[in-house]
Amino acid sequence: MGFKKEFRAQPVKLGPYWRAEERAKRRRQRISFVARTSLLALGIFSVGMLATNWSAVRERLPTFYPSCSWARGAGAAPILRGSPGYRAQLDADGDGIACEAIPQRERLTDS
Repeated sequence: MGFKKEFRAQPVKLGPYWRAEERAKRRRQRISFVARTSLLALGIFSVGMLATNWSAVRERLPTFYPSCSWARGAGAAPILRGSPGYRAQLDADGDGIACEAIPQRERLTDS
């Protein structure tokens, strides 16, 4: 036992191919983590959107019609002063009724 040296393993210096493979593996793991996290967040968001009671949300939102044609298309015309969606810009004659029915012209008859 006197002159024999103890065995010590020497660290192996790995080549550039191995280092490139390790970098690629770590990159794939990071991308996989980001993808899984993103899908989880999207899933949670989707469940939240499905679980939302949209009729209650819609009731709390202010009603706005850019023009009377939009109000008529939504079936809200005529709009009375004080009701949702009424604006003075939609009330042409200022009588408190916005988007009144368009009066049809009387047909001229030959007499």
